[in-house]
Amino acid sequence: MKIIKSITCALVLLITLTSCGKKTDEQIITNNVKSFAKALYSGDFKKAAKYCTKDAAESIIMIEGLITEDMLKDMKKTNPSVEIIEISIDELSLTARVKCIIKGAYDLNSKTGISPDEIPTSFILYKEEKKWLIN
Repeated sequence: MKIIKSITCALVLLITLTSCGKKTDEQIITNNVKSFAKALYSGDFKKAAKYCTKDAAESIIMIEGLITEDMLKDMKKTNPSVEIIEISIDELSLTARVKCIIKGAYDLNSKTGISPDEIPTSFILYKEEKKWLIN
């Protein structure tokens, strides 16, 4: 009887530990979008590009070349936050659409730099080689 209880406890523990270690697609997408947006809106373009498809990464690096040093200094002073509103995953086409709100971001259209408003944004992600990347 003790052996059966021991085996049962061991199996329950194994199943619990196995299920806790793996992140869902939604968790990975959330993490990638938040990391990308925080990097992008605070002027860390190289870090932001790591979360992108090849084409999107090239665009991000091109944007970096258009930002003045003063703008970049101001961007680095910000601490943007990202609130995920909705994630829609299409398993067939391996795409995801994420609607979110960026707060406390640098606003390129503002004289003061930091946007007092929330910036509603959406991102499209593609799953490439088991990675969810912003496009």
